[in-house]
Amino acid sequence: MMEQKEIIRWIRTEQEPVPDLCGRNAYRSAAYLKDGVHLPCVLLREARAHTELALARFEESRKGGVADPRNLSDHYPNVVKHFVTEGNQVDLYDIARIEPSPYAIPFSLLSQMGDETSMGWTQFAVLLDEGTEVSFGTSYLNEFFDIPEGFSWDRVTKVVPHRSRTKPVYRERPFFTCFVDKVEFGKFKPQ
Repeated sequence: MMEQKEIIRWIRTEQEPVPDLCGRNAYRSAAYLKDGVHLPCVLLREARAHTELALARFEESRKGGVADPRNLSDHYPNVVKHFVTEGNQVDLYDIARIEPSPYAIPFSLLSQMGDETSMGWTQFAVLLDEGTEVSFGTSYLNEFFDIPEGFSWDRVTKVVPHRSRTKPVYRERPFFTCFVDKVEFGKFKPQ
């Protein structure tokens, strides 16, 4: 079983950062929990940055920073609800071991996938070293993607934005967020 300090050290030395919603480094991995459950997609983020974002959104909503003041009574509770109840979470304390996730697209490839292909949809393809093409698509999440059997991101030779020639289209995967307390991962800067 890894100590929490070892997990943080491993993340910082072995994992490539990606930007999170706060513009901070976040790290993608797979994790085994203390009870043996395997989570193939876990995003580790700074607790403090997420807390500061939530407090700022609460304050904006409380002061009426909405387009239509008639919606203020619904808006503030909805903002609080979003930060408090939405998303899958796992505590760092519950993680026994961490390892690379095969579903985490390297940032160098992720940054080539392009902007939205159509409203609320981004599609791209990757070309593999033997000439095979694999299609990917996402509505908004790009932290982790399903992949075909035997696929490896290090076999990708080219990313083709907005390409949708092949079926099936591999979609984004659900993931767990692990908020790490008392650790700063730093502002995101591509490596």
